[in-house]
Amino acid sequence: AGWRATDDLSLVAFMRRDQARALRDAGVSTVRDLAMAHPDDLPSGIGEPSRHRLTHQARLQVRERDERSPVYEVLAPEPQRGLCVLPAPSPGDVFFDIEGDPFAAEQGLEYLWGLLDTEGFHPIWAHDAAEEKAALETVVDHLMTAWRRDPGMHVYHYASYEPTRLMTLTARYGTRQDELDALLRGGRLVDLYAVVRQGLRVSKESYSIKELEHFYRGERRGHDGVSDALGSVVAYERWLGAADGERDPTLLSDIEAYNTDDCRSTLELRDWLETVRAEAGGDVVFGRPVDGDGAPTEAAQAVSAEVADLQRTLRSLAEGTEDAQEVGAYRLLADLIDWHRREARPEWWDYFRRQRMDDDELVDDTAAVGRLSDAAAIGAVKQSTLWE
Repeated sequence: AGWRATDDLSLVAFMRRDQARALRDAGVSTVRDLAMAHPDDLPSGIGEPSRHRLTHQARLQVRERDERSPVYEVLAPEPQRGLCVLPAPSPGDVFFDIEGDPFAAEQGLEYLWGLLDTEGFHPIWAHDAAEEKAALETVVDHLMTAWRRDPGMHVYHYASYEPTRLMTLTARYGTRQDELDALLRGGRLVDLYAVVRQGLRVSKESYSIKELEHFYRGERRGHDGVSDALGSVVAYERWLGAADGERDPTLLSDIEAYNTDDCRSTLELRDWLETVRAEAGGDVVFGRPVDGDGAPTEAAQAVSAEVADLQRTLRSLAEGTEDAQEVGAYRLLADLIDWHRREARPEWWDYFRRQRMDDDELVDDTAAVGRLSDAAAIGAVKQSTLWE
């Protein structure tokens, strides 16, 4: 309420704290001030692209306030960015959303995995680690089956939570890693948040899917039961905290209804983006991504086959001895053979994920550097040149 009363700069989508501080120091202290400013008149400590982005964002937000209607603008096409990464719709497409509780169990728990496809909604529940592993395997197997049935199929999600959890859990449980690698190599996972952030500018303080629903569902209406991600966690904690026999089944029903709605909203968002893309020029202006078949290189396949053969040999040796120490040793060796490749996977996943980021996202990423430019000589220090 305080931010709204003062029209604080923190209300501008993607405004960083250091940027807001620099703007206030320069006398730009409200969203409307920023909307009326020229990018070239803003502090040079904020990069030129960021100055243009922030003023553009502020103008759209002020415009929605004044006109009482949401607006958006399509950004110029960039290869492998925004609307250019939106694949053509296909009958086998799947829409995917996970509900997770970071406080449950020892390492958190993904307690509901929702999949929506032409056959309907598929809820997969997990209330402990064993069920979480089984849910993971069920989901990955479902996606692989859908891909085999429809080579043009893609899996749509909003933001990075779903692929991140798939990566983390396949590594944690040592299962379905090769299948996930195939899905990633084949470009089958499509993040609609990246499409929106890189391809559009919208008049919202937040780019959450619930805010975007205003464009394709109209005014947001109040919801009974669970209405947001935090509400889902609270409802699940209430269910977990009740004694056996006293757990309220309507809590899980409300969570499932919320997850179903999120999956349907992801489908509707994809369809709306297709409409926006067509109105902005379609295939003439925006290319479609080129999908891969997901197959590893011949060298990687040869290594995998060699590792699998050696693991089978070691596990058969474990089964052929009654010495407990030998059994443990053989099994440990079998698990260790592939250790380095398993450990390297997250680094490669991050490498390819960052290749899809724009400069602003790279700046915000704590492990990457964005907006690098060629070095420029700006002076001399004694007999040395000072470079920027």
